[in-house]
Amino acid sequence: MIKKFSPIDSLKINSVKYKNYIAVETDNKKYSYKEFWIAIRFIASMLLKIKKKPLVVIIGEKGFLTYASMFGVLLAGGTYVPISINTPLKRICKIISLLKSNMIICPDKYKFYLKKKFYKANIFSEKNISLKKKVGISFNKIQISRLAYIIFTSGSTGTPKGVCISREALNHYTKWLTKKLKMKPGKKCSQFSEIGFDLSVADIFGTFYSGATLIPAISKYANIFPGRFIKEKKITHLVCVPSLIDVMNNAKDLKKNNLKSLEKIFFCGEPLLKSQVSSLFKAKKTLEIFNAYGPTEATVSCTYKKLFF
Repeated sequence: MIKKFSPIDSLKINSVKYKNYIAVETDNKKYSYKEFWIAIRFIASMLLKIKKKPLVVIIGEKGFLTYASMFGVLLAGGTYVPISINTPLKRICKIISLLKSNMIICPDKYKFYLKKKFYKANIFSEKNISLKKKVGISFNKIQISRLAYIIFTSGSTGTPKGVCISREALNHYTKWLTKKLKMKPGKKCSQFSEIGFDLSVADIFGTFYSGATLIPAISKYANIFPGRFIKEKKITHLVCVPSLIDVMNNAKDLKKNNLKSLEKIFFCGEPLLKSQVSSLFKAKKTLEIFNAYGPTEATVSCTYKKLFF
């Protein structure tokens, strides 16, 4: 039995309660929770016209359309498979073949190539998806798959390995994370991880569950100078791998002025070094740092240690 008040339930509530709050902020546009929910409903209805409990491959970058596609699949009762747009096409095709999925959401530039490769598949791109059109369909009685998503790791042999995460596991992890990080409306969370890396689950679901704003680091500037990105976007919650702190140090970006808005950091994916922690507390003593660990199978992480000055 899937527990009630899932990330989708929370997002639906947020679309009404915080409808004018910003859900996603990119370099050149802001999208409210109301706009986000409209796009999610449209995508869900589009998928349900083809199949119940759809298995959908989502090829995309960090951004509004990708997030709306993920939640659209979940609302439709299906399972999504996130693949970063930076993944080589050969590997993308291998994953699609392994899944035997006939539903793909991708950028316009990939549609023609994938249609030739998988001619029987239903392939949607940006041109097929309306971000404003309201739909009247009811989602209360749809069939719901047990799995929320399947994420592919490299595998020890180099062959793609799909890790299946249930909706119940995702619900439990999202609630735990939101409570620990104290995310809420008005807070701003970064996203540095690509959607094919399981750490992205923490910032994406943690943000939208709580009604906060998700700000993906898309530009080269943001990734080369993350400290300045944090300052300019007034990031309050940073989710990343520890090596991002080395990037800040190398760019001479780890300064008190750049971290003024920052309250909490959630690390996972790599060992956190003493030197990195020392550098952070030297720049800002009031930071709360969460050092988490866990395999992909554990829904991002299963242990953590809170560090403070």
